[in-house]
Amino acid sequence: MFGILCESRNKWERRAPLTPSHCACLLHGGRGQTGVTCIIVQPSTKRIHHDALYEDIGYHLSHDLSECGLILGIKHPKMILPERAYTFFSHTHKVQKESMPLLDKILDERASLFDYELTVGDHGQRLLAFGKFAG
Repeated sequence: MFGILCESRNKWERRAPLTPSHCACLLHGGRGQTGVTCIIVQPSTKRIHHDALYEDIGYHLSHDLSECGLILGIKHPKMILPERAYTFFSHTHKVQKESMPLLDKILDERASLFDYELTVGDHGQRLLAFGKFAG
């Protein structure tokens, strides 16, 4: 089971880590292959993809992601749940001063972090990035 965060760092943030159609492929199209049986989406009135689109495909809407082993977002969440895996842009690998409390929290909670910025191909090029229209 995995969860999708509502973005809460910036008032203007409308991005989502996965579109409803991509999640539908995971949930409905690949059951024997992906192992995904449930996706929980935190409700958001700002997300570019409205909550109803997620509900129509069969996602559960809930603010509570405590049952999720993997939690996906864009920006780092306000709360890190213990012993969960997270994917987001953490801005911690460059040892940015403002991101160090986040890294401390991840370590304290024994969470795993898969930073989008560090997802690279065979030749070291980033595979995940946003262009000039990000956000």
